[in-house]
Amino acid sequence: MRVLVVDDSQVIRTIIIKELRDLGIVDIEQAEEGMTAMRKISSKSFELITLDITMPEADGITVLKHIKVASPNSRVIMCTAHNHKDVVMEAINIGIDDYIIKPFAVERLNEVLQKQIELIRRDGTVGNK
Repeated sequence: MRVLVVDDSQVIRTIIIKELRDLGIVDIEQAEEGMTAMRKISSKSFELITLDITMPEADGITVLKHIKVASPNSRVIMCTAHNHKDVVMEAINIGIDDYIIKPFAVERLNEVLQKQIELIRRDGTVGNK
């Protein structure tokens, strides 16, 4: 299973990557801004993508719209701050699979990651490339 962690915060990326590794996921890539994420998504398949909303270059909604075109089978977990409730609703309408409110407890992160990983394994969901 290939995972892409997209967040402009190195600390958040590190936390998410640690939890993924603890769950047995080893094929993990990362992007610290939206344009890099979109380039990676266009060139490789990712079964799971964690996606921040507020980033330089291209925001999470822009990246999410790109995902839905370039890799519609990828499962997406949106990571957002408390003050972005309207953006979360937009993301839900576009098609995210789950979301986490920052700052998040590691237990909540783990719960959401486990759920999505189990769904991918059960359904055999894979990206398009």
